[in-house]
Amino acid sequence: MFSGPLVNDVRLARADASADEFSEALELVGALAWVKALPEGLDTEVGENGHQLTGAQALRVALARLALADPAVAVLDEATAEAGSADARDLERASPQPPKAVPR
Repeated sequence: MFSGPLVNDVRLARADASADEFSEALELVGALAWVKALPEGLDTEVGENGHQLTGAQALRVALARLALADPAVAVLDEATAEAGSADARDLERASPQPPKAVPR
């Protein structure tokens, strides 16, 4: 996470993403509701001098960034390590899933 508006943190994945694409990525990882509840939504200042996100929220932002980037391959190393066991299961479910292979 970087200090500044939350939208800038997510925008690192794809600077040209539309507002709808941001919302879709946040919804995919289960973050849209709490982001909308922030004082200024996506424009809320987060980080050291702003709104403090929980570990699980910060990881969801990282997962939203990943969803927005839509890479062919992503390696998640201990993606839930900092979330604690209570949030780990939810974060695993929130991780963008690859499309299922179609048998030939």
